Amino acid sequence: MKNIYVPDAPWRRSKTPLGVLERWRVRNGESVERGQAVAEVRVDDALHELVAPCSGQMRTFAENNDLVAPGVLIGRIEKPAIH
Repeated sequence: MKNIYVPDAPWRRSKTPLGVLERWRVRNGESVERGQAVAEVRVDDALHELVAPCSGQMRTFAENNDLVAPGVLIGRIEKPAIH
């Protein structure tokens, strides 16, 4: 299991305290592969892509267009169940 946090990097040159979770590229419960783009966060006029740190099943904790700050937990990738 790996958590997905809003990274600090987009704010290094920004004076804006909040960004926007523009959209999830995957649905809650969908399988994702390591390195796959899973979300987009907008800070000022720049769009930043977030990628999956591991393979597994996506769990989202934030909604499209939510305001987000650096370090906020927005999702988690859980290992898929083994049958």
